[in-house]
Amino acid sequence: MSKKFDINPAELWLNAETAAERPTEAPEPEEAKIPAQTVNAPETAAERAQEPFKPHREPKENKTRRVQLVLRPSLYERLKEEAAAADLSVNDYIHQLLESALKGE
Repeated sequence: MSKKFDINPAELWLNAETAAERPTEAPEPEEAKIPAQTVNAPETAAERAQEPFKPHREPKENKTRRVQLVLRPSLYERLKEEAAAADLSVNDYIHQLLESALKGE
């Protein structure tokens, strides 16, 4: 979301005649002047006890890393056939093979 200014802050600063007149901060746009909202947080231990329990979950890995893998054509064809038999993409099949191989470290 970008800020919208009715007056260009750089223009204000450049057109000020003295350093004292120069603004140190950009003026807030009208949209940003929204009153703070209160959060309905439980205030007592009894209210907190009534909230549903949320179990801790391990964070899901969202980032991926790319690896360039050079394979012999015959090995790639075997991987492709095995992946198709498992109803997986070649990438997912290799990922499963690596996961299972690295569990036994």
